[in-house]
Amino acid sequence: MAGLPSVVNRPTWFCGAIASVRGNLNGFITHEVNFQDINKAFYLLEASKTMRCIIWMDK
Repeated sequence: MAGLPSVVNRPTWFCGAIASVRGNLNGFITHEVNFQDINKAFYLLEASKTMRCIIWMDK
């Protein structure tokens, strides 16, 4: 997928933090956007400004 960041480019601390978490990932949710703002979510991911972005379909 051209233009999307690769998992390989993630810092090792990020991979270690995800691997060490058991069950609750809510602390890693950094942004929530409405479906109408999906482009904002992709911008945040591409710019590495979010760890996990929830896209709400019904809000």
